[in-house]
Amino acid sequence: PTSTRTNYSLTGWSINNTIYSPNTTVTISDSTTATAVWLQLCAYSIGQTWNYDYTGGAQTFTVPTGCTGTYKLEAWGAQGGRLTLSPYEGTGGSGAYTSGQLNLENGNQMYVYVGGKGSDGSSSRSTILVAGGYNGGGSNGSYDGLSSAGGGATDFRIVSGNWNDNNSLISRIMVAGAGGGSGISNTGAPGGLNGGIVANLYGENGSQITGGGPGTGYTHNSMSTAGGFGYGGNSGYYGTGAGGSGYYGGGGGNHITPVTSGGGGGGSSYVSGAMGCITVTSANNYLPKSGCANGTTDITCSYHYSGYI
Repeated sequence: PTSTRTNYSLTGWSINNTIYSPNTTVTISDSTTATAVWLQLCAYSIGQTWNYDYTGGAQTFTVPTGCTGTYKLEAWGAQGGRLTLSPYEGTGGSGAYTSGQLNLENGNQMYVYVGGKGSDGSSSRSTILVAGGYNGGGSNGSYDGLSSAGGGATDFRIVSGNWNDNNSLISRIMVAGAGGGSGISNTGAPGGLNGGIVANLYGENGSQITGGGPGTGYTHNSMSTAGGFGYGGNSGYYGTGAGGSGYYGGGGGNHITPVTSGGGGGGSSYVSGAMGCITVTSANNYLPKSGCANGTTDITCSYHYSGYI
């Protein structure tokens, strides 16, 4: 009988409900049936990559049969939108980069949410919606079309659902924070472990345990909002920036008369098993793990409830 099969390894022969190793000598009669026992091998070579581009929706990776092993996960948060009002143009904050290695088994599934870039502000006054980037980027709240939107975070989850489904957000094991939208003549804050730029009118950055608050020191129609778990805050009035999404999102920027406006705060990043990160309490509770605070040096604070580290 044949003992070769593409992408399979012969592990033995089944004879009368007994498994014999491939090199065992067995005496059988003419009517005895010997059935080969195969183990499917991984059809991919070490170094194989799977790339997931932006689609505006969740995507699924399933570990191929026979491909149990260690996988490297990488994520890039999206950039925030830019202010286009001449001559006060600004640049959206850049997204963060995260990476880590994870042991996965046959059939395990990961849900990939690739963040979208925040929309640029209009070059003229209007009340149009400037939409935040997919996966939680803050918007202008339809207040002021000059304002720019926050970028969307990129993350890996073990529970599928809409991007803002709470159980799905809790299941995130890696998050790359997004950049905030820009204000007048400045740059939105970049994403990072705890966001980036912190300054007066800027929205605060998301941290490991809370979203960033709205910009302070304003004199003109504060309409910006704080970021939260998985989303950036909306921008304020007149050429401000919205917060980037992240593990926790950044807050929206605010305006001071006559022409000074802050960019949005950057979203925070999270990696299970990385020093300085803080996980959720449980699969049903998004609050930070008890006893863990920003700046922690206890690596167990980062360990996700799923055991993926």
